[in-house]
Amino acid sequence: MAEVQNAVKLHIDNCTLSGDGVARLDGQAVFVPGALPGEEVEAVITQRKKSYARARLTQVLQPHPRRNHAACPQAARCGGCPLAMADYPLQLQIKQQAVADLLRRMGGFAPDAYQLRQVMPSPKERGYRCRVALHWQPRTQELGFYAESSHQVIPAAACGLLSPLLADLTVKLQQLLPQLDVQQLRHIVLQADADDAAAAVYLVDDDRREAARIAAAVVAELPQIRMVWGNSGKAVYGVYGSSWYHLQGLKQLPDRVGELQLLLSPGAFTQVNVAQRELLYRTAIEAAGVRPGMRLLDAYSGVGVMALLAAQLGAEVIGIESYAPAAEDAAANARLNGLARTRFIADTVEKAAVALAAEGYAPEAVILDPPRAGCDMAALQAVLQMRPQRIVYVSCDPATLARDLKVLAADKYHLSWVQPLDMFPGCGHIENIACLDLNADE
Repeated sequence: MAEVQNAVKLHIDNCTLSGDGVARLDGQAVFVPGALPGEEVEAVITQRKKSYARARLTQVLQPHPRRNHAACPQAARCGGCPLAMADYPLQLQIKQQAVADLLRRMGGFAPDAYQLRQVMPSPKERGYRCRVALHWQPRTQELGFYAESSHQVIPAAACGLLSPLLADLTVKLQQLLPQLDVQQLRHIVLQADADDAAAAVYLVDDDRREAARIAAAVVAELPQIRMVWGNSGKAVYGVYGSSWYHLQGLKQLPDRVGELQLLLSPGAFTQVNVAQRELLYRTAIEAAGVRPGMRLLDAYSGVGVMALLAAQLGAEVIGIESYAPAAEDAAANARLNGLARTRFIADTVEKAAVALAAEGYAPEAVILDPPRAGCDMAALQAVLQMRPQRIVYVSCDPATLARDLKVLAADKYHLSWVQPLDMFPGCGHIENIACLDLNADE
């Protein structure tokens, strides 16, 4: 690893979920975006810190045999697919290793202390996204994604991750919007149903008259769009503000997971990989050991998918969801599917779970499916107080998963297994289902 003028030669040992190759130089970790494990590269050091350095890749001297030379040409600018330079089997290896490393480093779980199962691959590597948030740039009249670490818009029409319907709608919206003198629109969110046959459009636009003009034109020109809502206010949830207003078409988007029928209000969260999400839900339900008559708590229940799948198997389910419209959708979806043995609480998990624990509620299993930030400590303590036989934790961030598992497995529970599932080929995200069991002597 000798220095070559302004550059250094590095051997890449492994790769992070953010697509940074990791090397060692003078005893210090060096992060090199775009480099793959096992590669010999040339890079320029761009930043030095006390414990690590960052470098810009200038040349791959010895490429990995699974380097993907046909990666999206916009991947380097967009930043949305940091693992696109690896072919899919190598992406899965990187994600598997990242999960193991984070559980060991942040959770203290030695590899022989639990079973880390092989990543379940996505059935589709491309065309899998049923929801996308696009940004509108009035100055350039472009609709697309923000370039990495900037607000420069990169056209989204060529994105290979979008479902066929969303890809088609993105192209047509890019053609339509410049004709409408759109100035105040900030974002457009497109959401397709499970069959990729119909879609909802959410316009983040503080100018309601402009949003109404866009909505009328969109519905007139694009028959696949079944409903349009507007959204305004300071962003409080992703790109969404706190105020919603109906503009055109339906008020809820019909959707399904398998045979489970759903109605979705605007802003309600659903998994974006339709081909993989049913496997995720059913794996979690199976892990919980759902059976007729058992009591199940579904915390962070969203629109109620896992709760309702469990209720279909005869479980008595309580769901907790802080986003009130989603909790209302869950209750409505229970009625839609004729599932009476369900109850949904519109409150934060830390408040509702503490109250349930104080009442002596004792479920036989608990499913935790928190957002990326993980669980509040009060929620974890309330679940521990309930003493279920099994806790199933569904996570979209292995770092916060490791942190929370460390709390849950500190005393009365042990981590039995972790099942990674890839919902986002090309991207630096990995879902995990973790199963914790009550110790035999408890």
